[in-house]
Amino acid sequence: MKRGNEVKPLCDFYAGDLERFNFLKKELHLYLRQKNIKYGEFLLHAEMAPLLINRKELQAFRDTAELVLKGCEIFSRLALENEKWLKDCLPGGTMRELAKVDPGYDQFIPCARFDSFPKKSGPVLIELNTDGCSAMSNIDAFQKLYLELIAKEKFSGLASAAAPEIMPHLLETLIKCYRSFRKRFPNAAAPWPARPTVAILDWEEEPTSWEFYACAEYFRSKGFKTVVTDPSQLRYSEGILSVAGERIHLVYRRLLGEDWEKKPKLLEPLAAAYRDHKVCLVGSPRSQIAFSKKLFAYLRHQEVLKRFPPKVREAVLKTVPWTIPLKKSLKKVLFKGREIDPLPFVLENKDFFVLKPCVSKCGLGILQGCHTEKEAWQKAVKAALKKDFIIQEFVPLETALFPVHGKTREDEKRYLHTGLYVFGGKFSGFFGRTCKDPLLTLRHGERMLAVLVKK
Repeated sequence: MKRGNEVKPLCDFYAGDLERFNFLKKELHLYLRQKNIKYGEFLLHAEMAPLLINRKELQAFRDTAELVLKGCEIFSRLALENEKWLKDCLPGGTMRELAKVDPGYDQFIPCARFDSFPKKSGPVLIELNTDGCSAMSNIDAFQKLYLELIAKEKFSGLASAAAPEIMPHLLETLIKCYRSFRKRFPNAAAPWPARPTVAILDWEEEPTSWEFYACAEYFRSKGFKTVVTDPSQLRYSEGILSVAGERIHLVYRRLLGEDWEKKPKLLEPLAAAYRDHKVCLVGSPRSQIAFSKKLFAYLRHQEVLKRFPPKVREAVLKTVPWTIPLKKSLKKVLFKGREIDPLPFVLENKDFFVLKPCVSKCGLGILQGCHTEKEAWQKAVKAALKKDFIIQEFVPLETALFPVHGKTREDEKRYLHTGLYVFGGKFSGFFGRTCKDPLLTLRHGERMLAVLVKK
């Protein structure tokens, strides 16, 4: 695995021709602006050197993502039959009730993205996103340009490099779920067409709303009529879910489960159609079970571990950090081979841990003990006891130097992150990012990172 300035032919090429470096950088970021590749109001920037992996390393990422997701599927099925676990992961009654409805396909988690750190020994997973797991269209557009603009440079050393496309896997997964649903719940009154009309569902004002239109454009290019819709536009009558008079057969939910829980009346047309099996909903309420960050605590729970096949259990223990729910009532637990009383130990040993809300996005509410003053850490942990939080073992982040070049050669230390997409249970690509701060956020200078596979 080579990172940033370790991709020596490319960085030597840059250092030997700073004028060309600056031209390529300008072209790359001009394209990102033209394509409106952003998050909310933030236009995204990109690293000029990639993370370069070989086939063996790619296989390690693939195996880890697919095996651990199998574990997440097994736990989700167990939780559906265990009311205590189900309530713990889905404290809101609306999603818990809807999770018991058969979605028409077997997978609980058809669309997922692990957040991970790329270690030399393989990836370490830190959480799982099952709501939306955004940025696929961003990544495909960016990596395609990176390959065309930079990797094809004569002296880049990247001529044989490639990047997996993600969007085809997403669409394939949606349609596979729909075909299963169509077979399981045939509709004689209003037969299901072979090619469904798709609705991408989220709030109109959502910061990632531009991406919904990029997904819709891709789906349409493959022959699927697609609309982007706000929940307020949904109508359900006489067994038909519609938007502006257009019958919807397949809903791709990007709307967060917590938002559905907050506004159930607004989502009632979708909920009613879903209960009646009159729409295929991908991102069903069942996928919400694994969205809670308590998932990783359950994955390492002895009652769950013993239900895993050996390879899944091995992958979980190797790549999932020690995690516990933060509760006053929690009794003694094992940490690094020793028995601890968790709350006092966590309060006094902040450098070992990360504090995370069980439901969050964009890094909001996360506190890394080793980067927090002791008094602030203890205050935050005590406040979190009244809410829904986990404590997770802190995983040191990998860093690398990346070229930034002005008039002279410069290198900048950046922290590395890799999202691992898993669609339809199969590894489907990377979401590479770097940040100048150990907590990945756009506020701290997040940049896109090309993740390339060298043949």
